[in-house]
Amino acid sequence: MAFEALIILTRQQQCRLIQNGMGSSVGSFTRESNSMKVSRIHAALVGIVGFVGLSYGLQAKAHHEHANGPCQQIKKACEDAGFVQGAAKKGNGLWVDCIDPIMKGTAQPEKATKALPKVDSSLVSECKAKHPKFGEGAGSH
Repeated sequence: MAFEALIILTRQQQCRLIQNGMGSSVGSFTRESNSMKVSRIHAALVGIVGFVGLSYGLQAKAHHEHANGPCQQIKKACEDAGFVQGAAKKGNGLWVDCIDPIMKGTAQPEKATKALPKVDSSLVSECKAKHPKFGEGAGSH
């Protein structure tokens, strides 16, 4: 009951009580309240920072795995061999003339102007396991 009454008091009223001899209980209660507030704010900040850090770490890991995954390695091999996104009419299209034939295990289209890069069959298997529709033709990329 005494604490409930003290909570309602204004800061000025609390100072008067301290000056009149009731200071020890009022002052320590005020310090505890501030200390508890600081502790709660600190805990909340630590929680937020931890959550953001965890989210960033998971996102970075997912990006790294995607960027270095087997399908991306196949795509990079095609790009390094001179195949280009949107160049299918010229015979060196990234998907039609390189990735699709590698993934399907078929010959390139007759209009292809560049040779397929050498890609390990285990890389193709890994890619198919992770992304079954990769290299399946239009709309599968």
